[in-house]
Amino acid sequence: MSTEWGAGHSTAEILFVKPINYQEYVYDLYINQVKQPQMIYLIEDNTGNLYINECANSKLSLAALNLKEKTINTYRFFLLEKKDKLKYSLDKKNQTLSISLHPSLLSNQYIEADESKHVRCDKPAKGNFFNYDIAAQNNSFSNSNYLGGIGEWINFSSNAFTRLQFLANHSREKSQVTRLDTTWQQDLPASITTWKVGDFLSGQDAWSSTARLGGIQYARNFQTQPYYITYPLPAYSGEAVLPTQVQYYINDQIRLTQDVTAGPFVIDGLPVIDGFNNINVQTKDLLNRVSIVSLPFYASTELLKKSLTSFSYEFGFIRENYGLKSHDYGRAIFIGTHLLGVTDQWTLGGHFEIADKQQIAGISTRNLIGTLGILTTAISASQYNQMQGSQLFLQFIRNAQTITFGGHLIATTPHYYQLNILENEFTPFLTTLGFTSFNLNRHGTINLSHAHQQYRAIPNINISTLSYQRSLFQRYYLLLNYLQKYNQTRDKEFQLSLIWSPQNNYTASVVGGYEDNNSKENRIARATFQKSTPQDKGLGYFLLAEQNEYTNASADALYNGKYAQYRGRLSRFRNTNNAELSTAGSIAMIGKDIFFSKPIYDSFAIVNTDGLENISVYEGGQLIGKTNTDGNILVHRLRSYERNNLKISLKDLPLNMHVDTATQELIPYSHSGYLLNFNIKKYNSILFELVDQRRQSIPVGGYVTMTGKTEKYPIGYAGKIFIQDVSNNLTSLTGIAYYENTQCHFSVPIKYSNAPIAELGTIVCYEQK
Repeated sequence: MSTEWGAGHSTAEILFVKPINYQEYVYDLYINQVKQPQMIYLIEDNTGNLYINECANSKLSLAALNLKEKTINTYRFFLLEKKDKLKYSLDKKNQTLSISLHPSLLSNQYIEADESKHVRCDKPAKGNFFNYDIAAQNNSFSNSNYLGGIGEWINFSSNAFTRLQFLANHSREKSQVTRLDTTWQQDLPASITTWKVGDFLSGQDAWSSTARLGGIQYARNFQTQPYYITYPLPAYSGEAVLPTQVQYYINDQIRLTQDVTAGPFVIDGLPVIDGFNNINVQTKDLLNRVSIVSLPFYASTELLKKSLTSFSYEFGFIRENYGLKSHDYGRAIFIGTHLLGVTDQWTLGGHFEIADKQQIAGISTRNLIGTLGILTTAISASQYNQMQGSQLFLQFIRNAQTITFGGHLIATTPHYYQLNILENEFTPFLTTLGFTSFNLNRHGTINLSHAHQQYRAIPNINISTLSYQRSLFQRYYLLLNYLQKYNQTRDKEFQLSLIWSPQNNYTASVVGGYEDNNSKENRIARATFQKSTPQDKGLGYFLLAEQNEYTNASADALYNGKYAQYRGRLSRFRNTNNAELSTAGSIAMIGKDIFFSKPIYDSFAIVNTDGLENISVYEGGQLIGKTNTDGNILVHRLRSYERNNLKISLKDLPLNMHVDTATQELIPYSHSGYLLNFNIKKYNSILFELVDQRRQSIPVGGYVTMTGKTEKYPIGYAGKIFIQDVSNNLTSLTGIAYYENTQCHFSVPIKYSNAPIAELGTIVCYEQK
């Protein structure tokens, strides 16, 4: 029975209490020319008035029209009458009721175009990996040799990892090992936060600096949810009289197509790029009527969505002489940074630093100025040894396709001190920067900038730059750079470059120009040739020859091997010969297994193919390599908190192997390792030829059934029969053949081999009497 809008009763109940002098109907319902999935219950009096029940009145959102109410047999009914916002027609022949409603009466349709959702990470294995980067150098000028490297050990489990980084070097003068960072880190993607204990960098606001601390930190970490959009996105609302297709064009490129039904609708979270966007909305209804609306919008990652917060709070000790000493910590300090999206156009921020004899605090605002750009203002004050100072920070940036411009101003009073930045004669009290960029489309791009720094005790610095770049024709590019310093010597530099890319992985360039430094002019001539290093395995190199004040040359090579990277460099610079050899890689350990790989900068996975070797493995459509003799391969470049699609090649599988899915999605935690098994199963296939007692092939067209199976296997030419997916436990083949009104029985032992298909040869089938 079809569903209809009754008064909370079934159709049978409604008909049972049929009112006297009324006709009742159950008709198909059309609203604004669209057939509804539900039918509607109606009654008609002797004068032709139509009534709908209370349920239909509510679901059709007609309460706002105040239809006349009438009680019939204790049920509430409402008179269906034509109004400005309501039209209807009854077709008794086709048993339909067509209602035309004004869009304002229809319920809102809310459509979320922004598909950013919180990800749920897969649970990692427990293990360790060790990254190394070792270099050996020789310098002819000092006749010295150097051996050094950076090491990084990481232990991971669950959603946390521990990292230890150190620097080691050995030369003729001394040998030294220096600890860099020791950190325990736990990421919590559900709350988009991170805990750190050990060494870390503090948070900062637009006007403040960072500090390297040893202590504890709790901070918002949007990197744990890379698909979550933190900045405001545009929305579009409208009303559709008829079902309508809505298309959104962002900067003349179609980005979204959405179908809406009749009624008001809101589409929120339209995809845009950072900066000024010109949004054109095109609607086309069932009658092919088209309308276009233009909506300018400025998007900025500097803003936070309304009510969204970003924060960082740290307590610890200031790290000093980083890279030189392992355990040099100074004063205790408490630092806090907090940002709040007050509205979609205004983000408010605050930052403070509290240490012994030194404190600093400030507030900042980021405001969207219409569709022009983002204005950032900040005021801060400091105290150091009872000396007070203050700073004003102003910044404006407009980013658009055709013209981008902006700049900032930083002005400080005497005795203004930031952490690790104490005022002296080399600290500017006024810094300004202005820049602009003109996109001339096929005619290229022009960039201009000017920087000014004003000091209290030393000469000011003024630098202007000009650059122009454009594509000349296919694979040829032109680049012009000019730099001018407005100091006493008015230093300047000019370069003109021609770049040629004969193939995707090759780039050649020639550069000509001059530099005037301290009234000493030098001509510049440079040529380079480069081949990019393949990500999987292969060789890349970079060759340079240069003539200025000296004749310089260098040759660099980088080889991506299966288990490590190898680099070599020979150079001559300022009449000095240099040579360098280095290697970088990783050693990963999960359980008792050890794997060697190129450097692991984030997360990795051990892909297992159940002992099958030479199976191609892909990540994101790119070949990673083939499995080893144990059926394993290490994928070293997984992206944490993102969807990584790992795939094995089905064509590499033996014919008797089967896998339910060749692609698996993995969302890893940061700096973690995973064991990924594709659960490849082996099945046996059997091929044999069936003959009758006269040794004649069973004719084509019949079929065979096996004992214990319901499948029917067709008989091919020359009595050939192929049976797939036979259990390893099956020791004999028993079945019945059906052909030409004849049945015959056969039974034969099975002998399996390593071959993909077990060929049993000729089997005699005996007719059943």
